[in-house]
Amino acid sequence: QRLRRSIRNLLSNAGLHETCTYTLVNEEFNADTTMPLGNSISLLSPLSDARKYIRTGLMNSLLEVLNYNLSHYNENINIFEISMLYAEGDVRNERLGVLLNGNLSESKVLHNKIENNFYVIKGLMLELLGQLGFEKGRVSLAENTLDTTHFHPYQSCVLKMNNKVIAILGKVHPSLE
Repeated sequence: QRLRRSIRNLLSNAGLHETCTYTLVNEEFNADTTMPLGNSISLLSPLSDARKYIRTGLMNSLLEVLNYNLSHYNENINIFEISMLYAEGDVRNERLGVLLNGNLSESKVLHNKIENNFYVIKGLMLELLGQLGFEKGRVSLAENTLDTTHFHPYQSCVLKMNNKVIAILGKVHPSLE
């Protein structure tokens, strides 16, 4: 609980907004996700096929929020979600998803802005880990060979802690834009 609150405060202070998305999704939505937790759980009697499965990843939900906001002419979308994910075999894991689009901050009075790019998300995540007390020596970045279908092959990386992949950072693949 304390860790979750710290993450919320750090990301909110950096200019991000917390979002809460649906846990129940359709089969295609769940099958095409980044770093899935495992095989998805289906409900025995869902209200509709659009909400039949419990999601195993956060990326598609955040992209759906981005798509909604862009269709309503909102340009600077900086959001995060902390959510519990579930998979078959009583597997559960709490995950953080972050999505940045447009500018992180913009001042029309001072005529300056911070545009979101790969280096902004990388710096934000490294700062978050540092603020949470993780030593910089334990954290490393490596080339993203894990998922090049969802992430840009030349503008993404994997974030490792003690040589274990904990996140994929980067720009969304051009085919998804």
